Amino acid sequence: PEDILKIVVRQRGLNNIPGDEWIYSNTNYFLLGMVLKRATKKSLSEFTAENIFQPLGMSHTLFYDDHTLVVPGRVAAYDLGLHDSFQVDWSTTYEVVGGGGLMSTVDDLLLWDRNFYANRLGKGTLVQELQTPGLLNNGNKISYAMGLDLGNYRGLPIVEHSGALFGYRTELLRFPEQKFTVICLCNISSAVPENLARKVADIYLADKSQPGASALKPTGNEGFTDPATFAGKYLDPRTHLIYTFTGSNGNLMAWGAVLRRINANQFYDLGSNVITFESSEGTMHAKLDLKGETYFSGSRIQELHLGELALASYTGRFRSAELDTVYGFSLEKDTLTLRNRDNPPQKLTPIARDEFDAGDLGRLVFERDSGGRVFGFRVFTQDARGIAFKKED
Repeated sequence: PEDILKIVVRQRGLNNIPGDEWIYSNTNYFLLGMVLKRATKKSLSEFTAENIFQPLGMSHTLFYDDHTLVVPGRVAAYDLGLHDSFQVDWSTTYEVVGGGGLMSTVDDLLLWDRNFYANRLGKGTLVQELQTPGLLNNGNKISYAMGLDLGNYRGLPIVEHSGALFGYRTELLRFPEQKFTVICLCNISSAVPENLARKVADIYLADKSQPGASALKPTGNEGFTDPATFAGKYLDPRTHLIYTFTGSNGNLMAWGAVLRRINANQFYDLGSNVITFESSEGTMHAKLDLKGETYFSGSRIQELHLGELALASYTGRFRSAELDTVYGFSLEKDTLTLRNRDNPPQKLTPIARDEFDAGDLGRLVFERDSGGRVFGFRVFTQDARGIAFKKED
């Protein structure tokens, strides 16, 4: 935690004007845990055990802030390896909580779920406040509340949240009107529990919900193009997020699932948010509208190939004062490769002028001076924008 706090203190910029838009932030939840400790003189683990988990009977749930603690029945996490093998992807030293680090079981999480109806905590206000939509500066309500995502799935109101850390993947999907909940805990990084939970709900709520993607086929083909027309990678020039859509068996897919079609050029995402595709001047554009705001707006990008001379202009060592780290770039077999300390090398994929996709490290946008020389770059991820690196002499 002390290391994380040092990184936070070194930050010199914000993603956006506070309240202008919503971006999920692990940092804020981590800081909230520290605020709680300073206010109550108890750690997040101690406070939640006394005030939440014990009163609800959640005897197998804890915030894991001490990596020396033995947790009986703890499950390891995995990545997919080569040739259908597995490799370990979990830490035995991680002890940062607030934005994550919660260990629990399906049975315990059922007790947490029941409290949304029994309301045994919070003096009558907690359940309501947890499910009150956030409000932007412009007055628009958004779909995110206090750590819960409010939405709609196949015509039914839902309250949900997913989680991911190392190879662990989780989803808690609740249908409050039906008092029906799916809790899905996975221990391999390739799992997509959001999809798995919805498949379970499709079975149990089949008579209460609207048709799913596989059952929704437009009558006739007038005005309906093949969904493969919209397939490809889309880049948002403002946030530098990338969305990828694929066509398969007459369906449009993303996030490992079939997207339900609304009309000729619109689809639902995994929930009830609308993705709109439009073609302008020969380029396809995609836009994802969430409640109260446009979350993604990008154009389809084509595969880009850069020669050795062009790639060489990005090589060198770059330092970030905010992260207190150095990224080194070199050419390896005509591929720009990033190295950071003893981490595995990361191959970079060019996606636009002076912009590269670095996988889990995000998108790197290089900057040039008036003479055209690269002097730095900025990193953009799902949760952080514009982290600056400067080239070392």
